[in-house]
Amino acid sequence: HGEHHPKGAQCIGSFVFVAQIGAARHVERNHLARNKAKAERALLLKTLRASDWSLSETCRVLRMGNASSVLRALDKYGARHIYEARKKSARTI
Repeated sequence: HGEHHPKGAQCIGSFVFVAQIGAARHVERNHLARNKAKAERALLLKTLRASDWSLSETCRVLRMGNASSVLRALDKYGARHIYEARKKSARTI
């Protein structure tokens, strides 16, 4: 045939089946999940800053239930250190 197909592809009649389609979809889902997590992290930190780093106010604005939920979210997004540093610097002022 002389046609070029992606690595792992099989030509059957006029149809090309690409083994990587499943892998590509998996990569796309992972990419979307990472972008979602980045957006959630950014919103959480933006809300904390806007509420002067108040956990209670942040959980109220974001409807997260309670202050512990905000702390768990900070842990989930690897941002607890940002909150702790801000809280510590506020005490020394």
